[in-house]
Amino acid sequence: MPKITIYTQAYNTKSYLDQCVSSVLSQTYTDFEYLLLDNGCTDGSSEILEQYAKRDQRIHLIKFEKNQRGQRLTLTNQYATGEYYAVLDSDDWW
Repeated sequence: MPKITIYTQAYNTKSYLDQCVSSVLSQTYTDFEYLLLDNGCTDGSSEILEQYAKRDQRIHLIKFEKNQRGQRLTLTNQYATGEYYAVLDSDDWW
């Protein structure tokens, strides 16, 4: 089965993060890696992302101190190993 890379960038979306990340982790297809980007969150989102990263080996947490634009392509080229690629906004869910 092909491996999938899922990418979610979070910036101050604390109220949506549990639903977003949980929806990815509860999929029946489990051969994926999950790149979570903490893009300089200041609302408590960072703590939520850290908790999920500690609980699931498929999560790779990337942290920026300040909100940065245009990082998705750079980060996926650097970290993604999947054959396929999916993006899920931090205020959305599957």
